[in-house]
Amino acid sequence: MSEHLTPEHPQAEGIDPDYPDQTRQEGVHLLVNEVRDELHGEGFTDEQIFEWASAFAVREGGGSAEGLLTFIREQEHRG
Repeated sequence: MSEHLTPEHPQAEGIDPDYPDQTRQEGVHLLVNEVRDELHGEGFTDEQIFEWASAFAVREGGGSAEGLLTFIREQEHRG
């Protein structure tokens, strides 16, 4: 990863912990599996990864692993 991510919960960046409805839950779990190793390498816990993936799915309607990583970076660098 070219830019370091800070392992925080989405709430630390002002994002409420929204959870996807049932139609998006499987996609969230698949997304978590795709980014888990990379984010673990950055110090994220499984709980933090799940919360970020859930927030991403609710706000963006889903997407790719790279999209999730970009979403986290954007939220961290907003303020």
